[in-house]
Amino acid sequence: GAEFYRSEGGTHERPRIGHFPADELLAGQRVLVVDEVWETGETMAEGPQAWDLLFDAAGTETLGLEFDPSHLYWQGIDHVAALRKYKDRVYHVHAKDTEIFHEKRNHIGIYGTEGWWTYRIPGLGEIDWRAFINELHTMEYRGGVCIEHEDDRFAAWKPDKNPAAFERGLRIGLATL
Repeated sequence: GAEFYRSEGGTHERPRIGHFPADELLAGQRVLVVDEVWETGETMAEGPQAWDLLFDAAGTETLGLEFDPSHLYWQGIDHVAALRKYKDRVYHVHAKDTEIFHEKRNHIGIYGTEGWWTYRIPGLGEIDWRAFINELHTMEYRGGVCIEHEDDRFAAWKPDKNPAAFERGLRIGLATL
């Protein structure tokens, strides 16, 4: 896996894969390395500030984003503005929605452990998919858009147990997009 190093004084070493610098390893290759935008600390870059640090440290265009607006939405980050700013680094898109339980969040705060948000099928949460897809067209994105099915109301985690419900969720997402 890649590791991100931060040195004193704000300078950053390059992410490394094994013991090779990523840009040297990937130089001349037709391979793109994509970091999923995910905020659990298990990835190198959960939002725009971290992306800037990562891209600066990597020093290569082969490193880009798997852009999932749901991960930014619940953090309160404008996902359409981020998509616009990083359009040249978006190599793949996940379509997954987010529902925020505002009353619960207002009671427990953003660091509460009782689940004040959840993922939904596109169209069943709060993301403005029309604006998001419009921005993809504006930036002339030509990559894939994958519905990432994590809505437990449609057998997201056990599609083999209820394939009809799983498919119904995917069809709702497809109709939205």
